[in-house]
Amino acid sequence: MAVTNYFWDEEDDNVLAEYDDGGTITASYVNEPGQYGKLLSEDRSGTDRNYHYDVQGNTTKLTA
Repeated sequence: MAVTNYFWDEEDDNVLAEYDDGGTITASYVNEPGQYGKLLSEDRSGTDRNYHYDVQGNTTKLTA
């Protein structure tokens, strides 16, 4: 069974990365500044994805 670990930024209280059992980073994240900020982008296996939001803060699109 695959294990996913998370690197947590305690100061901003956000997840910055995921890594596997061997310590290899499998995804990294960029968040808006501030506690529980919106996820702006994700890099997973060399593919960048950007999150887009409407005025109510709902995720409306994910572009690569």
